Amino acid sequence: MKNIKMMNNKLIDLFLMFLIMFSFLFCKIPEKGNSQNTENRKPETVSDDFPSTESLIKDNDRYFIMEDWHPLVQSEEIQKIKQMVKEEDIIHEDDSLFDDNFSNEFSLIDEEGNMYCLFHDIRKLSSFKVQEYEIYKFWRKDFFWVFKETDEISVLWNYYNGSILILGTDNSRYITSRGIKVGDTADKVIQVYAKDCEVSEYNYEKKRFEVVSKHNAPFMALYKSDDCISINSGNAKSEEMRTISFLLQNNIVSKIVIKGVE
Repeated sequence: MKNIKMMNNKLIDLFLMFLIMFSFLFCKIPEKGNSQNTENRKPETVSDDFPSTESLIKDNDRYFIMEDWHPLVQSEEIQKIKQMVKEEDIIHEDDSLFDDNFSNEFSLIDEEGNMYCLFHDIRKLSSFKVQEYEIYKFWRKDFFWVFKETDEISVLWNYYNGSILILGTDNSRYITSRGIKVGDTADKVIQVYAKDCEVSEYNYEKKRFEVVSKHNAPFMALYKSDDCISINSGNAKSEEMRTISFLLQNNIVSKIVIKGVE
């Protein structure tokens, strides 16, 4: 996890340059699919019966996908929230803004061809039962994140617009858009992705990442350490960082994590 965080920190400058170079292409496009955009939401109605955020506690004994990602304790207050939210308040946003080939890089695809893609509406996947969710993080009754874990895949999404924010799997039934799955070698990951990335490797003596392969016009950056290969990209459309992390054990992919939020 330390290496993953260092990768993301190193990308800040690259991300800012990315936004400056490409923001003029998208400056007139409305942010239809932004997972965190709340400007177009209906004004929140205050209810004295709704649990306060102070009554909600993080479950430090449980983690979601990664060891330092903790959901809320699924308490009586959480159950009350789930009972009070209304289906008619769900926002069905147009996620086609994130339906281009580059956005689809940040996805997992199962054997039936179902695509779980960042910022796409999870409710469009009939094979995934969104009703069986738990609450991960809660800000107010019209804006909170929920998640579901199965034996094969874990998904976190924005409850009201269904926007997928984090994906994770340790099951080889799921592949990335370039065909990488759990059980593949680190060399295969690099072979598939490096051609479109600026590549950096972690120098353990100097305790920093160093560029080992430049790219004339990289849309992505690849960072490799002994325990992780991370594919990172800034997204000018949603002003988010997007990351595919291939966690490694003995140079073999043991888990794939895709995220669009910190």
